[in-house]
Amino acid sequence: MKRKGSVLILVGTDYEEMDVWYPKYRLEAAGYDTPLAGIGDQKHTGKWGYPCPEDGHVREFMSDTLAGIVAPGGGHRTSSGATRRFWPGSGRSARPVVWWPRSAADRGS
Repeated sequence: MKRKGSVLILVGTDYEEMDVWYPKYRLEAAGYDTPLAGIGDQKHTGKWGYPCPEDGHVREFMSDTLAGIVAPGGGHRTSSGATRRFWPGSGRSARPVVWWPRSAADRGS
C-alpha cells in the first residue's frame, strides 16, 4: 500500500501507553508512517512500564514534510488530590515542542 505521509507522535517519560500506541496503530492502519519523537532520551518508559524508543528528536522532523502531529498527554489525581502531569502533557511546554506546530501555523501548513 502506498503511504499517505507521516504523522509525528510526541513521546516522553511517563507517557500514557494508550495515548501513544492506539493512535500510532490506527494511523499506520490508515496508511501513515508514524515516527515517535521526543526532546531528549532515546528510550522512554510509560506510566505502566511499557518501553517506547524515540525515532528522533522533534527538531529532526520538519513540519512542512508531515501530515500532522499527535500530542498526547494528560494527568491524573493522586491520593493527595494533586494532579500529576504525565509527559508529553508536561513536555508540551518545552521550547522544541512548542516551536514545531507554531512554525507550521506561521507557514499556513
